[in-house]
Amino acid sequence: MVDLPLMAKLFDALPEHARIILLGDRDQLASVAPGSVLADLADAAAAPKSRLRNALFVLTKNYRFGNENAIYRLSSAVRTGDANSALEILGQR
Repeated sequence: MVDLPLMAKLFDALPEHARIILLGDRDQLASVAPGSVLADLADAAAAPKSRLRNALFVLTKNYRFGNENAIYRLSSAVRTGDANSALEILGQR
């Protein structure tokens, strides 16, 4: 949940030759301040002609709970915009 002003200050403080590795969850709730930096960078890296094209690595293994867990299935449905599945999962007991 790093906001844009904080990330700008971080990048300004680094020397030009520095390399930086950002690790986080692009689907995490956005900060209350402006910007969702990690999600925006991940979106930019997905663009066909982006300079970040080969700089994004997505980890897909879920270690918190299994893929059949209702929370996992609901979060996946919400992320993909599948309202019908989300409502179905919410209706299960």
